[in-house]
Amino acid sequence: MLSWFSAWKLRRRRELFHFWDGSTHRAIDPLVAFRAIHTDKDFRADVHPALADEGDEEALTILLGMVQRVFGVSQYTERSAGLTQAQQIVLYLSFCTYLETIKKNISVSPILQRSTEPTCTDSKAPITNGSSESTSPCQESNSAEPTLSDSA
Repeated sequence: MLSWFSAWKLRRRRELFHFWDGSTHRAIDPLVAFRAIHTDKDFRADVHPALADEGDEEALTILLGMVQRVFGVSQYTERSAGLTQAQQIVLYLSFCTYLETIKKNISVSPILQRSTEPTCTDSKAPITNGSSESTSPCQESNSAEPTLSDSA
């Protein structure tokens, strides 16, 4: 009982994304997966999920290829373990949900600054807080949530 609790605590502390690859449970660093999705040679998060949801076969193929490359999963066949296409789509959507959950649960403490006043009085540059808009590998179309309903 104690070993299960220790393993759960360690997994929780490390904030890894856990998934089933068709034969075993695996984990991946979400930042590694996030970066791999954004640097994938074929996949665009703002285009392919929405097109795949509308039934575009090429977009679906690109989406599935990205999932296989990023998460290291293979396509299910009768002779080898792997994930079905529907399971690969669910894996991608689960990762998107995981990222959104992390984003909502991050508590950011303000950075203490020595002064909010500019040091040079003749400077005309505006003072900004340095924040920028973040990107997500799970861009949403006009609908509330990408479902890929025709494929799943």
